[in-house]
Amino acid sequence: MKFTCEYKYDGLRGQIHYNNGKCQIFSRNLENMTQTYPDIVEFVLNSTNPEVKNFIIDSEIVAINTVTQKILPFQQLATRSRKNVDKSTIEIQVCLYVFDIIYINDTSLLKTPFVERRKVLAENMKEVDNKLKFAEHLDTDSFDEIQEFLAQSVKGKFFFCEEIGENNLFE
Repeated sequence: MKFTCEYKYDGLRGQIHYNNGKCQIFSRNLENMTQTYPDIVEFVLNSTNPEVKNFIIDSEIVAINTVTQKILPFQQLATRSRKNVDKSTIEIQVCLYVFDIIYINDTSLLKTPFVERRKVLAENMKEVDNKLKFAEHLDTDSFDEIQEFLAQSVKGKFFFCEEIGENNLFE
């Protein structure tokens, strides 16, 4: 039986909707957070393949120390301003950790296996240090590899593991 394991980041869930060069960010409860994160809007616009006309991705917004490249506790993120944020006044830097894509170029990927969705994501977005990263993950059927990944994630305070199925959105 094969499993996928991912780091679980201590941040704020962000569902990113991109359509024809415009980007909106929504919370888990569908609160529009676009004005709170103008820096993430910029990261997404600069990281998206120019051939992409629209998508919906799932991600985690985390506070980050851009010098040490260490993720900061959620409490740091919570101190960031919430309304009409001006990029020039931002003190708490964030990084967007992308872990799934569920829609692209007018096509739903909900029935596409998770492993394939991650490939689509990698083909259509690029990572930028301290700004936009793909969630750290491992796909394996080896108990020893899962244990090692777990040990790494516990050391860094991240972990999530679930069985890989064929069409499950949350595989």
